[in-house]
Amino acid sequence: MKNIFKVLVIIALLTIIGFLMTACGEDGGGGVKEYKAENIEALAAWLAKQPANTVKTAYKVKLNVSFLGDVYQNGSAGRTIFTNSNKYVSLDLSGSSFNSIGDSAFLLCENLTKVTIPAGVTSIGDFAFRGCTSLASLTIPASVTSIGNYTFYDCTSLTSVTIPDKVTTIGNSCFYDCTSLTSVDIKGSVISIESEVFYGCRSLTSVTLPDSVKSIGQSSFYGCKSLIGVTIPDKVTTIGDLAFNGIGITSVTIPKSVTSIGVYAFSNCKSLTSVTFAKDSNITAANFGKNAFPEGIYGSGGDLLKNIYNPATSKDETYTRAANGTWAKQ
Repeated sequence: MKNIFKVLVIIALLTIIGFLMTACGEDGGGGVKEYKAENIEALAAWLAKQPANTVKTAYKVKLNVSFLGDVYQNGSAGRTIFTNSNKYVSLDLSGSSFNSIGDSAFLLCENLTKVTIPAGVTSIGDFAFRGCTSLASLTIPASVTSIGNYTFYDCTSLTSVTIPDKVTTIGNSCFYDCTSLTSVDIKGSVISIESEVFYGCRSLTSVTLPDSVKSIGQSSFYGCKSLIGVTIPDKVTTIGDLAFNGIGITSVTIPKSVTSIGVYAFSNCKSLTSVTFAKDSNITAANFGKNAFPEGIYGSGGDLLKNIYNPATSKDETYTRAANGTWAKQ
C-alpha cells in the first residue's frame, strides 16, 4: 500500500510540474516555447521577470511590428533585452510588416542568438548586427537587395550564410572578423566584393562567388587562412591590394578578364605553388602590384613571378613555385 501511495504522489507531482511548465511556456531546458510581444518595451518587461538561461536554451520570442527602429538605442528597453545580461533570446520577426532593417538596429546585442527576418525586407543597414557575438543563425530572405557596411562585423558565432539572388551590394567589412564563419554562398547578382568584406574570417573554408562579380576589393579575404579553394569568376577585371593575402590556397587561376592585380594580393599565401593565367590574358607585368605573389620558403611577397611573366595567347600558362621559393614557367 505504501508503495502504491508513493507512486501516486510521484505521478501527481509530475502532473503539477508539467502543468506549470506549460503554463509558463517553458521547454524544460530553461528556454521558452514562445512569447508574443507587441513592442520592445513589452518584451523588455516580460523578459525582466524570466530566469537566467543559456545560449542553448534561448527564449523564443515572436515580435510583430510595423516599424523596427534602433533596438539597441531604444532607451533602457533595448539594452535590457539583448545586451550585457544573462537572458538569451531567439527572435522571430517573420510576422512583421517593416521592409528595412535600419543602421545599427541590433548593434552590440550580444544575447541575440537567432533572428528570422520578414520576407518583405529589401535592405539591411550599416552596423545592423555588428557585435552580435551570440548570433549563430540568420536567414537572409530572398527579397533583400542590399546589405550595408559593417553589417555583421564581429558576429563571432555565425557559422554560415547564403546571400540571395537579388542582392547586388554587400558593403565594406560586412563580415569582418566573423571568426566562426565556415561557408559563404553568394548568389548571382553581386557585382563587387567590397573591401575587407571577409577580413579575418579565419575559419572560412568555402566561398562561392557568382559569375556577376567584376571586382574583388582591397583585403576582401585577408587572413582567411582556412580558405583552401577559390574560383575567380570570368568577368573579374580587378583584384585589389591584399585581396587574398594569407589565405590557404595551393593554386589559383587568373581569368583572361583580369587587367590588374594589386600589391600583396596573394602575398603570404604560404601554400600557393601554382598560378595559371588563362589564354588570351589581358594583364601585363606592368599591371602586377608590388609583391603580388609569394616567394621564398616562407611565402612572403616578392616580384619573381612578375619578372618572368610572359604570357602566350594561344593557351593557358602555368607558373609553379619550387621548394626554395623561386618561380618557373611550365
